[in-house]
Amino acid sequence: MLRKASDSISVLVSVVGLSACQSDRPAAAAMCADLSSLMFADATVTLAAAVAPGAFSPPEGRADAFQNLPAFCRVALTLTPSAESNIKVEVWLPTEGWNGHYQPAGNGGWAGSINFGQMSNILADGYATSSTDTGHEGFTSEFMLGSPELLTDFSHRAFHGMIETSKAVIGEYYGSGPALSVMNQAGGAGRQALLMAQRYPSDLDAIAVPGTLDLWKTQYHFAQIATYQTVHRSPESPISAEKRALVHQAALGACDSAVDGAEDGLIEDPRTCDFDPGVLLCQTSDAADCLTAAQVETARAMYRPVVRPSTGDVITTRYLRGSELNWESAAETPASVNALEFFKAAVFEDRSWDPVTRPINFESDFERANRPEMIEALNATEANLEAFMARGGKILIVGGWADADTTWSGSVDYYEAVMAEMGESARDGIRLFMIPGMGHIMSPRGERGFNFDSLGVLLDWKETGAAPDQVVVTRYEDGVATGTRQVCAYPQVTVYQGAGDANDAANFACAQPSPTP
Repeated sequence: MLRKASDSISVLVSVVGLSACQSDRPAAAAMCADLSSLMFADATVTLAAAVAPGAFSPPEGRADAFQNLPAFCRVALTLTPSAESNIKVEVWLPTEGWNGHYQPAGNGGWAGSINFGQMSNILADGYATSSTDTGHEGFTSEFMLGSPELLTDFSHRAFHGMIETSKAVIGEYYGSGPALSVMNQAGGAGRQALLMAQRYPSDLDAIAVPGTLDLWKTQYHFAQIATYQTVHRSPESPISAEKRALVHQAALGACDSAVDGAEDGLIEDPRTCDFDPGVLLCQTSDAADCLTAAQVETARAMYRPVVRPSTGDVITTRYLRGSELNWESAAETPASVNALEFFKAAVFEDRSWDPVTRPINFESDFERANRPEMIEALNATEANLEAFMARGGKILIVGGWADADTTWSGSVDYYEAVMAEMGESARDGIRLFMIPGMGHIMSPRGERGFNFDSLGVLLDWKETGAAPDQVVVTRYEDGVATGTRQVCAYPQVTVYQGAGDANDAANFACAQPSPTP
């Protein structure tokens, strides 16, 4: 799935008189304004203006969130690779202190807006950056209805066009293009990054995805609604947050130390855990310390994969023991907004659809959700990364064993698909770290969850050529760091050495895994 020439945004005319020597350049404001003269085949510059420190105010307000930004050159463009396209892009260029690299800001879910928040974080770290609305406005899938071109824009063309155009703007402003083009985002942005590696292997040099991959979008969204229907099949079926915590503690009691030998509240490779929530069945009436029969069945269903009844084919893999605290998105109302948008546009083409009045059919609706054009546009599963890796491209994936949004299997399945397609040599260009107890994405410091410097690890790998075999993550609870944990490159597991604090990474080592069921 390599780049097609028709998908490219090519520079026709460059600004005349921009010096390649930064010391000889005119004043930064004038230099920035000159970028308004840039011309492209399928893009138009609509703004080129210098922004003073702390002076940026996004269209939707919240100026206070950007008051610490350094000075930068702001360039806005509209990309039109098709007659229907109307792709908005912003490129931000540090006036001083550029680190020589480019880091685009991706989009979550159905996009529909420029990611100013992520751009500000990236700019503050010294990178040139850019973002796009992917060709439509608002967090909605309505753009897909009757418009294959806009679906293509959302899928990959907008992001690729943004990268190509941004590199051209960077080259004009600084006199040379970026030394490295990197990404470090999860969720929908992680999907965008992997699509670039798969379709346009020259766009990015290194990719970190600090959260479980959601590359099988058509199947994940189907499974999210299917799980929602199962959980809400009757008024008695949902499990409250308090009881989900009860199930979680019981699962830990059964499996906490089974693989790693440590009692630390984390289940290492929970695929090996076969805890049955039936042990929590209330013996008489419902109570706070037990599950009703309906709730036991709900918990068991969460631990089973979603399958097509007619074929037995797995639509998406089961949630694992230890993920119970993250069942909220599946167990609470309303259903996932990402999945709802998918069904309204891609499946039913009906903005009024809802899963309560129109439950999904596991046969006919699954076929509609996985029509070839939807798979082509929304999934990012190409496992042959030869062209990307031949350029020295690196991919660092960080997944969560306790993910209950798209399930842990997104990262594991893709990694194993790449290894099966390319062989053991692919490990020179791809590494996977599965963190026990982690949900869909790594959490910023100060929140509950796990964190480590994924971008720093990626850049060290790219610079030295030495692939990481283990990383040290910090665990947080209520804003407080509670310990560190060594995480080994998949498929290895982390094993406690039998002495010392189980919340100290120094007391763990890597080992080969036992066979999983």
